[in-house]
Amino acid sequence: MTDADIRELVRHGATIEAIRRHRARHGGTLLAARAAIEALRWEFTQASGPALSAFEAEIDQLLRSEQKSRRSSASARSTASASRRRRTPSTRAPRRWRGAAETGRGS
Repeated sequence: MTDADIRELVRHGATIEAIRRHRARHGGTLLAARAAIEALRWEFTQASGPALSAFEAEIDQLLRSEQKSRRSSASARSTASASRRRRTPSTRAPRRWRGAAETGRGS
């Protein structure tokens, strides 16, 4: 198994087999082999041309805008609930802190 064979496996999408063969040829940990194969996959996506890169950029932009809208709506919800809590403060202490006179028990 040569490095060219491993590259060919990556090119055809046989990632797991490429990781196995990389470890058999070069040794090392599973994590190191996986990182090497992921680097090869990245090289192939970059070499595939600008059409794929533009597509990936558009997907990335859509994902980021979705994350921003989720964060802003979550932030708005937490701000609204916090302001509601501030407007209606509790004047009574929690039950476990109240004395016998406040709970109606005792003399």
